[in-house]
Amino acid sequence: MLAETASQTAYVADYYRYYAGLADKIEGAVLPIDKPDMHVFTKPLPIGVVAAVVPWNAQMFLTATKLARRWRRAARWF
Repeated sequence: MLAETASQTAYVADYYRYYAGLADKIEGAVLPIDKPDMHVFTKPLPIGVVAAVVPWNAQMFLTATKLARRWRRAARWF
């Protein structure tokens, strides 16, 4: 188990680094609509509380795959 976890360390760091780079790229958008007096826009919002079920094997990598994507959404609002 220790050897498996040690080999995952590099992948986990890269995974978090990738999603940390996306944190400042979340944007809203104005969508086209056929009514001249109306606007439709999207607004990214925090997703709130997240639960993740992680199995007993490969804890570091599977935790990273579940949390890194969600933390980039939450980190934008701090």
